[in-house]
Amino acid sequence: MPKPTSQAQKPDGDIHPLMQLVFIDAPHPPQRFEVEVRLKAAGLEPAPADALEAKGLIWSAAWKLGRREVPVRVFVADRDRQFAPWRTTEVLWGSREELERAQKSRWIIGVESIQAEAACDFLHLLLRVADAAGGDEACAVADDLSTRVRSATVLRELARCPVAPGPNDLYTIHFIANDDGTCWAHTHGLRAYNAPDLEMFGLKDDHAGPGHGIISAVAARLVEEEIPVEGAEMAFGDELVAQLRPVMETLRPFPASLGGGAGDHDESHSGWRLAILDADAPWPPKKAANLNSLAPAGLLHKMQDHAIVWFSNRESNRQAALARLRFPEAALAHASANPQRRKLLVKLAIPADEARSDYSSSLQSGQTPPKANNEHMWFEVKGFSQGLIEGQLLNRPNYATYLKEGQRCKVSAERVSGFDLWIESGRFGPETVMGAGQPRLRTDWTDFDKRS
Repeated sequence: MPKPTSQAQKPDGDIHPLMQLVFIDAPHPPQRFEVEVRLKAAGLEPAPADALEAKGLIWSAAWKLGRREVPVRVFVADRDRQFAPWRTTEVLWGSREELERAQKSRWIIGVESIQAEAACDFLHLLLRVADAAGGDEACAVADDLSTRVRSATVLRELARCPVAPGPNDLYTIHFIANDDGTCWAHTHGLRAYNAPDLEMFGLKDDHAGPGHGIISAVAARLVEEEIPVEGAEMAFGDELVAQLRPVMETLRPFPASLGGGAGDHDESHSGWRLAILDADAPWPPKKAANLNSLAPAGLLHKMQDHAIVWFSNRESNRQAALARLRFPEAALAHASANPQRRKLLVKLAIPADEARSDYSSSLQSGQTPPKANNEHMWFEVKGFSQGLIEGQLLNRPNYATYLKEGQRCKVSAERVSGFDLWIESGRFGPETVMGAGQPRLRTDWTDFDKRS
């Protein structure tokens, strides 16, 4: 179930719709009946609903999909040739041809609605509609609030996957360098999911990784949990507690002209936004000449030391389901890679209980015995045979003590709950492994800046 929606909860008193803009490379604009047929073929069960006026658009329609009461609006418009969001952000393309098709696209299909389900399921629904509506003519899709651009290749992978995208797909994180060598990090897109956007100030060069991890962990909690407008303390891992405070109140003691200061909070950086501070940071903050004192130094240090982050049961189950689904892709990429430059680690759900009973007879079955739980442990993959993974245990078991660290054993592939693949082209997990086979074309603003 999604968390409750509350207009009063937000400082701007607004409910923000989520919109996906699909770039269409076709000689003629898609017609309403074509899109409706495509939605039906995708199993989305469209039923007509009241639509807004199509002023300035080629056409506009609304459909209720299946049992979902909140309609999804779909519209078609001419694409302004100046609207090319891939020029300002990172995009992974299936091929250069896909990029070139996006650049010459003539039409936009807009897909828009308001959240009526869990956040990740909501994004998944809109991506499914965008994929179906665009068909083979789609070449890219832009998320209006998060500013994220996905190629049609990535859109299809996410939309057609039976497992919903993860929390990290809901938003983007921007790291903006300041003149003093520090960085201002902030998100775009969380307000579509009844959550505040997040900010961190005074980050140093070596804080990008830990800062990303902190924002990701806090955001994953916020899209599932209520939090007061004025913020609160939030625990998101072992000894990881953040103080979340309204951004403009946080910045009040500091000069507005600072990078990331009040002067940088224009319309696109307004609304409900919370700053991530250390739990023991003074409140209100003390006046200073820069924002360095706002950096959550304690949290950043703990994240650099590989602190354990908590996931909700919902997110843990989603991650495990995606890992099981995509593990064959990892195994195939591993088998095709240079044997001297490859490693595949797999996390397996090993039957265990507090009595430390011996469940070794259940390892080659995908079923966990009725009185057992699972202890998730990492193995280095050594081989495969008939649905079994032969691996060497890398952990010291806490409860599944019938296995020993370094022991090799065969375990059912149905027990996969995560994996990590290293090959020459990079490191891949369940969210990214689809790019481990055919190389992707990566572009960002620097590619287009050089050409201009």
